[in-house]
Amino acid sequence: MSRFRPKLRVRRSRWMAPGLTLVEATLSSVMVGLLIVAALNALGSAARVRRVSAEQTLAVRLATDMVSEIMSKPLDDGGSIVGASRDTFTDILDYDNWTSEPPVNEAGDAIAGAEGYERTVRVRWITDVDRLNDEVTRTGLVRIVVNVKRDGVVIYRTMAFRTESWDSRLPSPESAL
Repeated sequence: MSRFRPKLRVRRSRWMAPGLTLVEATLSSVMVGLLIVAALNALGSAARVRRVSAEQTLAVRLATDMVSEIMSKPLDDGGSIVGASRDTFTDILDYDNWTSEPPVNEAGDAIAGAEGYERTVRVRWITDVDRLNDEVTRTGLVRIVVNVKRDGVVIYRTMAFRTESWDSRLPSPESAL
């Protein structure tokens, strides 16, 4: 006995023709659009990160160059220069409240790419307060703070410290001859 198995065949009407439907085409277009938007957002974020990184790198360079220049001077040569230009500064204390916008090098030339930046320097004696006698005594230590600003916002700050005893260890210019 053999069994007869009929083959089922689905007949397609003209409404069920093979190919993309309008809904499938719309969904694929939406998906492609979302992928493009995500890719553009990623590119925009990468560009912002690159710009901020470049600003930070320049700010670090501006601050460290300024600290290096200041630290190459003696702490106090006994004279004070108020309102003088930077090329007349002879000691660290002369740099107190100095500001430069845009930043310039020691010779007074503008630093390339630093337009829109500002450098400020504060030099302060670190003091010790005697609580029993209400006396303020100088400790022989100064704090140098260099701020680098862009559009009025501090984007990098560095500090350095210098003691009076350090100057006695530095060779004098005459001994170098």
